[in-house]
Amino acid sequence: MKTEIDLSSARTPGARPQWRHLLAVLAFIGCLRGNSPEPLPPGGIHVLFVGNSLTYVNDLPGMVQATGAAVGETIRVSSAVGADLALIDHLNGATNAVEQIKLGGWQFVVLQQGPSSLQVSRDSLILWTRMFDPIVRAAGAQTALYMVWPSIDRVALFDDVRVSYQQAAQAVSGVFMPAGAA
Repeated sequence: MKTEIDLSSARTPGARPQWRHLLAVLAFIGCLRGNSPEPLPPGGIHVLFVGNSLTYVNDLPGMVQATGAAVGETIRVSSAVGADLALIDHLNGATNAVEQIKLGGWQFVVLQQGPSSLQVSRDSLILWTRMFDPIVRAAGAQTALYMVWPSIDRVALFDDVRVSYQQAAQAVSGVFMPAGAA
C-alpha cells in the first residue's frame, strides 16, 4: 500500500502558485484514492478534516471536493476546525472532532496542526496522533496526516516540518500527505 506520493516536481522554480496548489490538491486526492483499505462504498470517498486555519482559511475540504469532482471523483467532506488549534485541543473538546469521528462512515480522518518543526512540537504531533488513531480506527477509518508548511520567515525549517508529519503518520501506520511540499 503506497502511503506517500512524490511532489518534487511541484517545486519547480518559477512555477505559478495556483498550479502548485492544484498539484497539492490532486496529490491529496491521489493519496485518498490509492490508500483505501477496501472498495469504496457508494457515494464516493468520505473524508473528515481535523485542523486549524491552515485547513479552513482556503477551504481545503471544499477544494479537495471540487477538484475531485473535476477529475471524476466523488469526495464528501466535513471538518472540525478552529483558529490556532493543535490536535490536543480537538481531543479536549475545542471542536466536535471526536463526536464526528465516532459517527463513522469515514474512509479517512485527516489530521493537521501547525508546522510542528520544533522537537517539542513534533513530539506533541506524534503523541496526539497516537491518541486520535484508536478513535479513528474504531470508527472504521484510516488516519491521514496533512503536512503543512512553515511561514516564510521559517522556510529553512521546511524539512523539519516534513519529518514531523512523516513520523506522525508512520507512528500509526497512517497516510502521509505531503501537500505542504507543493
